[in-house]
Amino acid sequence: MVPGGGEVCSHWEAYAHASTVHGLIGLTPIVPNVMNLFVYHCLHSILLDEITCPTTVDARGIEWKEAPAGTLSNQPCPIEYDGRAYRACSSTGEWEVYIDYTKCVLGSLEDIDDEVCIA
Repeated sequence: MVPGGGEVCSHWEAYAHASTVHGLIGLTPIVPNVMNLFVYHCLHSILLDEITCPTTVDARGIEWKEAPAGTLSNQPCPIEYDGRAYRACSSTGEWEVYIDYTKCVLGSLEDIDDEVCIA
């Protein structure tokens, strides 16, 4: 089995072996497409799913928990703010320097906005 590939990769290996032994490759145009899908999934599992960004705390006190490479993570905003902050984990397993705090709103400003809208 391909290391880290999981159940789908073991199915791909069994399929590839059976296809080679029984000459099934080329019988139908769909076979290469199915194999390409399995290969893509296995490589994605091996190359990305095992690479992660480590848990870290940013300058504003947000703890960014371990995340799979190539994903966008979100965490609650710092204390006194409502909303969520966003940060990308690169494909190489490093947190991006830029953290998107644009959805973090100071709780007191949110209350003022509600009061103005009601009046």
